[in-house]
Amino acid sequence: PRCGEAPAADDATAVARCRARADDGAEDAIYVLGATLLYGLRGRRLRPETGLKLLRKLIEAGEEDGAEPSYFIGAANYAVAQARRQKFVTWPDKVAPLLRRAAACGLARAVHELGIMYEAGDEGPKDGKEAARLAALAADAGLRDAKRTLARMYVDGEHVPRDPEKAARLIGLERTADLWRDGEGPKAPGFLFSAPRPDGEAQASRPIAKDEYSPAEMDAFFGPEGAIT
Repeated sequence: PRCGEAPAADDATAVARCRARADDGAEDAIYVLGATLLYGLRGRRLRPETGLKLLRKLIEAGEEDGAEPSYFIGAANYAVAQARRQKFVTWPDKVAPLLRRAAACGLARAVHELGIMYEAGDEGPKDGKEAARLAALAADAGLRDAKRTLARMYVDGEHVPRDPEKAARLIGLERTADLWRDGEGPKAPGFLFSAPRPDGEAQASRPIAKDEYSPAEMDAFFGPEGAIT
């Protein structure tokens, strides 16, 4: 673990530093120490219940009236949500409330996972529209997994109108083509498997040999954002 500006010389020094700063109420130190004790260090499970108590302090602090959301409060909620899901700690709440609090603190991964739960109907009724909305929020924040989830929805026409062009802009042409190959449904449009050369020669095409295209290459193929050539 790392607490403070400089890395510690060894694990014992880092833990001691975290303990001292956690005792002073530093949110980052409470989180780092709590998460380390919860999940273990270098493959060794340490004291998950002790770690849970530390993370609970952050969670409860975030629930107080007038509390300002912070990254470490969100991270504590997310860490406990994962531990609760993996069933190696006991927690009175379900996973979704923890993810909602983490999402409210700006954790894009929590936003995405909450959307996956809505899509699956996990811990509540299915809500595809909300799942798509949350996937889009997390994708806008740059989360790769959320981009792939939203692209899948565009490819399959699930919860959003089918739009392979938007899918390609999210994750690149080759990865979008892979989604079509993996799924079922109508035949994929040909442009997902070969693209015009950037120099604009209409008759020439080339195989797609990489996962991601630059914005300029995307615009060369699709036209400016929102206009398909």
